[in-house]
Amino acid sequence: MYRKSTTFQIPEIFKLDFDKIPDKPWITDKDKTSDYFNYGFNEETFVYFQKMVLARAAEVEAHN
Repeated sequence: MYRKSTTFQIPEIFKLDFDKIPDKPWITDKDKTSDYFNYGFNEETFVYFQKMVLARAAEVEAHN
């Protein structure tokens, strides 16, 4: 039997505020970006993806 989920769990990484990170080693050493981001992301593209995920999560929550 299908049961609706009562909450949508958002992984903590999507709640990360990059503006509050004082030391960003991926900026000072561009060669190490892949040590901090996967799948070709960088800080800018991950923040964009993060906003899309949070917007979709809000839509899912609105329908539950």
